[in-house]
Amino acid sequence: MKTIVCVFLILLELQVILSFPGFDGCRSPQDCDKSSCCVITMEKYSVPHCRKLGNKEEYCRTRNSAQNMTLNYPNGSVDVFGVYRILCPCNDGLECVQSVCQLLHSDTIL
Repeated sequence: MKTIVCVFLILLELQVILSFPGFDGCRSPQDCDKSSCCVITMEKYSVPHCRKLGNKEEYCRTRNSAQNMTLNYPNGSVDVFGVYRILCPCNDGLECVQSVCQLLHSDTIL
């Protein structure tokens, strides 16, 4: 019986070590290329990942600013910096208007 319990505990610990999110995904914008950002979804224990910046007519989130946070997992925690929720901001020259990336309008007065 002791052997079975020991084997179970070893397998459980091995699963926890192998599933730790710190080895996959991004922790900051520097982990992604220039045309991407680091995002995290809203699922429990989700792992941040690199995603492309929004292009014209693609969905975006208004007032979605980069955040620093500590992500807690069953086997530990990970600090992340400059991470966006769900979607990246729009590419340069675009702005998020009614949740869609649109061409940036300049308000020039003639």
